Amino acid sequence: MSIVENNREKHIRTAIWLFPLYLLLFNVFVYPIAWGGNILFEGKNVNPDMFSLLIPQLFDNTFMTVLVFLGGFSVAISMIVVSSITLSTMLSNNLLIPYGILGSLQKDNQENNSERIVKIRRIGIFLMIILAFIYYRYFIMDFSLVSVGMISFVIVAQLGPAFLELSFGSEVLKKVLFPEL
Repeated sequence: MSIVENNREKHIRTAIWLFPLYLLLFNVFVYPIAWGGNILFEGKNVNPDMFSLLIPQLFDNTFMTVLVFLGGFSVAISMIVVSSITLSTMLSNNLLIPYGILGSLQKDNQENNSERIVKIRRIGIFLMIILAFIYYRYFIMDFSLVSVGMISFVIVAQLGPAFLELSFGSEVLKKVLFPEL
């Protein structure tokens, strides 16, 4: 999102300190909910991903339960919108347009080019949402959110050295990973 929606270099300088602060502030609220859920539901077979919804339900606070549900629903919808728009933009800008999969773009007719790119992005958004649902339905339903997140971190950690080598070259990577050589 920071790449797609970035208009000025000044915005990156702000995002460097603001985004980690934003994530830290969100995590401040995670610990009391997790701690309270572990105390309230000790010995019960309760999914920890549902603590924020089950705690107000346990105390018969219907208003707070509905508020938490609507907040979670809003976050889920916004994540789908943001990630699908970002991924479709990246797909069209980095794969389809440079490698000519869309066909040749016309230098004289920018309006026609824009229409084609927008159509491709819309198709990309639709296909990614459908593929994500299929992936969820057949692979993720049996796992908790925490285990899926841990798998994602492991994949990123395994791909990290290859990404660094592609980005900076093997000599820089050797100096960073093995400074004594």
